[in-house]
Amino acid sequence: MSEKKFYKLLFKQQQPIHIGTGRYGVISETRIFVPGWTMWGALTKKYNQLFENGDLSKNQELFEEITCFYPAFESKQFKPLLPKWENGEFYLDSCSETAFRAKFVDTFVSTSIVPLSRMAKDESLHEINIILPSIKKEFSEGINKELFWVGILKVNAEVRKTFLKENNLELIVGGDSRYGFGKFLLTKIDETSELDEDFNNIYFSNFLSISLPEKEVIVESKIENIIEMDRNQGNKSFSIKSKGLYYLPGYNKDILKNSISQTELVKGCLEKK
Repeated sequence: MSEKKFYKLLFKQQQPIHIGTGRYGVISETRIFVPGWTMWGALTKKYNQLFENGDLSKNQELFEEITCFYPAFESKQFKPLLPKWENGEFYLDSCSETAFRAKFVDTFVSTSIVPLSRMAKDESLHEINIILPSIKKEFSEGINKELFWVGILKVNAEVRKTFLKENNLELIVGGDSRYGFGKFLLTKIDETSELDEDFNNIYFSNFLSISLPEKEVIVESKIENIIEMDRNQGNKSFSIKSKGLYYLPGYNKDILKNSISQTELVKGCLEKK
């Protein structure tokens, strides 16, 4: 097996996507970035479908060294809109979460149907937030701003050659694919390294284990409890594989300047080695 290298991946969003983050009443909200574990799941599933006869239990570690993915535009040379916090509000570059949702997030309404009567089932109405493939017309100013997504993945040369093929690899990312959501197309891939500025900016734009920064450092971010479930007993039940508290992306990367060598990247999370 050849040595692993880091690659910067650019995907074009071809369909609306839903990146679930929680449900409030009848509304299923979406994140406005794609966590590393979501991209890991999409890549692992596709790889196993192509090379393992659909056995989804294999190659669980093949794509683990992956970052979160962030939106980008062709007009901006595909520079990702990276996260930050300002006065308690989440931003992607200079675009606030509120503004991004207004321009790119819409609502899909669905309801369950009673088979015989074809009528809506009582209390089955629900709304799904979706990120559109391009900016809403009312905000476009005559420019078609299509969404692309940028992130970093570490794999070996064999996987790069046989699987990560530009304009060929299609993934289904996120949830509710039964409604026609989630298609991504890999449009560009470049080798990168720790010496590249983009690499470092994206590397620090991941969930951060609260055990990593020095105790006296104040981190401007929110904390999320992340639980990874593991299928067992022939995929008939679940158990907890890992869990922990993490700062959401957007914290000041300087809090890690003295401990970067102690970190490792696992499914969009920076962990302690």
